[in-house]
Amino acid sequence: MKKMLCIGAFCILPTGSVLATEQTVTLAVSNMSCSVCPIKVKKSLEQVEGVTQAEVSDENQEVIVIFDDEVTPLEALTEATARAGFPSVAKTEQTVILSVPTMSCWACPITVKKSLKQVEGVKQVSVSLKNKEAIVTFDSEMTDIEVLTKATTNAGYPSFIKEDE
Repeated sequence: MKKMLCIGAFCILPTGSVLATEQTVTLAVSNMSCSVCPIKVKKSLEQVEGVTQAEVSDENQEVIVIFDDEVTPLEALTEATARAGFPSVAKTEQTVILSVPTMSCWACPITVKKSLKQVEGVKQVSVSLKNKEAIVTFDSEMTDIEVLTKATTNAGYPSFIKEDE
């Protein structure tokens, strides 16, 4: 099974092999005002060497880009969208869905939520016992997914990025 990457309103199932240097960034994009704009943004990014995927949401005015950061610096992405007429900046807020399969009673989600809320940079947490998952929004400049999974594990509830079923 491949792991699904969820950021903001998007979930991406990466294709092909995943490089050790592969990074994902969400860019907030300005000036997208018609149905052609997202196509132009996507094409501008796909022409950048090292970009493996670009998914544009004109509704959210953002694009999620998967790229090899050893080949492509972040600045190359923002320069590409700007050249196409769409200035962009990297967003640092991300959302991930963590699977927490060991939750079994009403107290478990409370403990999981508390452990995640204590992580510096976590903005919002929603935990579902029924789905055995936690949806976490965090500032990626302050923390990362590894820190989040470690927090739940230390609280007695191992977690991992939810896989596509």
